[in-house]
Amino acid sequence: MPESEVFARLSDPASSLLEQAVHYGLSSLDVITPSAMREPTPCAGWDLAALLRHLSESLSALREGACAGRIEMVQPAGARPTGPTEAEALLADLRLAATSLVLEWQRIPMSDNHFAIGELPLRIAVVEVVAAMEIAVHGWDIFESCHSPRPIPVRLALDLLRRSSMLVDDTVRPELFGAPIEISALAGPSDRLVAFLGRRPRRRHPFPT
Repeated sequence: MPESEVFARLSDPASSLLEQAVHYGLSSLDVITPSAMREPTPCAGWDLAALLRHLSESLSALREGACAGRIEMVQPAGARPTGPTEAEALLADLRLAATSLVLEWQRIPMSDNHFAIGELPLRIAVVEVVAAMEIAVHGWDIFESCHSPRPIPVRLALDLLRRSSMLVDDTVRPELFGAPIEISALAGPSDRLVAFLGRRPRRRHPFPT
């Protein structure tokens, strides 16, 4: 499938949960400038360059897992200097990794029902939700780091919220997400989702305008 068709599918209202998350995550790359690479992120101890490296590694691990049926845990990426050339290459790698992930995920046989994340066996549908959460929340992180806050789309955030309390427990949280942050019950779905996954949102509007 040509790359143009992949991106058209990502923006399709009928796209899958993972595709919606990838579409939102990729859109965050458009606000990045070379000077933003050393900006701090909502992920404690990471600058934006380290977060982008981690996300690229996560997407690549998911793509390889789609082929092998097993995903190894991705270790945190350390901070290191990133010049303009390295920044451009990192963004290009991220876009390629996201496109490749969508293509490989679509090729998973319907007969395959289980994956393993590290030593934890999970159903494919569960892995897709956890992956979508990881990609969506890091997209949110990128927007925040670039001082261009953009909430996770309502439909995606609501879908992830409905599943998050059942899937993100003490087994998954230490490896992927921070401790939940208490916020108003009147907060919008994006704010409630990122707070549940360990982020402190700045927005206080019930729904984005």
